[in-house]
Amino acid sequence: MKSPLWRALALIAMSILIPLLMLEDAQAARRSGLAGNLQITDPDDVFIFPHHNIRYRDRMTIDMGGLDDYTPPDKGIFNSQSGSAHLIFGSESWALNMAASRHDFLTGVASGFWGGNDRGLFGLSIPVDVEGPSGLDPFGMNWIDVGLAKALASSELGVRVGIGRDADTETTSPAGAPENELDAYARVIHLQASWGNSSLDVAGEIAFGKSSSSETGDPVPANDFELEGSFTEFAFGLRKYLNWGGYEWSVIGAFASLSGDADDFNPAPPPDIVNDELSGTAWMVGFGPCWRNAPETWQVAAQIWVGSESGKDNPSGDGESTFRSLTLPGFIGSMEYVHGRWAIRGGARSYYDFERSEDEDLTGSFEEKDRSYFFTWTAGASVAIGDNFLIDMAFNESKILDGPAAIGAQNGTQLFAIVSATLNWGGTGE
Repeated sequence: MKSPLWRALALIAMSILIPLLMLEDAQAARRSGLAGNLQITDPDDVFIFPHHNIRYRDRMTIDMGGLDDYTPPDKGIFNSQSGSAHLIFGSESWALNMAASRHDFLTGVASGFWGGNDRGLFGLSIPVDVEGPSGLDPFGMNWIDVGLAKALASSELGVRVGIGRDADTETTSPAGAPENELDAYARVIHLQASWGNSSLDVAGEIAFGKSSSSETGDPVPANDFELEGSFTEFAFGLRKYLNWGGYEWSVIGAFASLSGDADDFNPAPPPDIVNDELSGTAWMVGFGPCWRNAPETWQVAAQIWVGSESGKDNPSGDGESTFRSLTLPGFIGSMEYVHGRWAIRGGARSYYDFERSEDEDLTGSFEEKDRSYFFTWTAGASVAIGDNFLIDMAFNESKILDGPAAIGAQNGTQLFAIVSATLNWGGTGE
């Protein structure tokens, strides 16, 4: 069974690791419409490979809205409070990126390569959830990001630093009873570096996180608790373009690891706290062709990929839980067509998973095997207003066929998953 591992991972922020898109809420509207395909270059590359800030300099982008959950059965929960804003400026030799955002995702490299699916440990980016037994659950992280890029002789170097915080406190003072306080927070520091040239991008990152959830003044004193957790994440990824057999091909690869510990509250009498030691690793490799025409009025890219993930949860005094999965194969395909001031795009992503989990406790061991298939498609559009302003839209794909409600819609019925607005006054990128 996977549930013990998942509960602990969620408690301290461990389901992964802002790229942000599909990565939907992190990689903004254009790449969301392309199913998160990294084969097609995009301005949101600056959050995965920060040396691209030079290419996409002199622009301001605001991302509005987003879908919180891309895993069945809750796929498509709209959150209008999600979003981000980032400003990139500089010259041909340097560029600076300043960004602020509010979302549930953490880092760039891991979410960039594993984004767009419910990938177990390395799903849409490590959602930070500090919900404790009290049910207190603050919404997503508030992030401040700074990225810097420097041009070298025939390549570029970039760094990025991000600090995120998520906190909430609730205090009640019942008549004739002690004051009751619920408190929860999570903090993350993210460090990233990248290097690249005209055909190769390489990036690495490390993140440190800490979370806490507590209650004091419960009418039953034994139910007061204080839970803490921490984690360290490391990820490395690359993207390579090469010409072979008259075609352009792309190769992508990534590795990530996660380790930490988390307290878990057991309300069964007598109430106690169990500390879980957590760890996980993942890797993936993909290869596929790209087609594009000059001046890039259309482009098509597809890729076959394989990958594996594993995780371990070792609660103190209560056995061990392990989880392993093998993706064989995975597929992603995307296309985009530009006509005048309009562009339309779409993508599809699927994978076939072989999973195995094992639980050990005081009563024995239990093993579960599963095979599953996942498929999703995406769609988006954009319109240019004048020479410098661009609106990108990623659709809530279920509403394209079910029927949208663009204004005054209830949760999950909005036509757009995310909308991005960009004002560009320089740079050489799209």
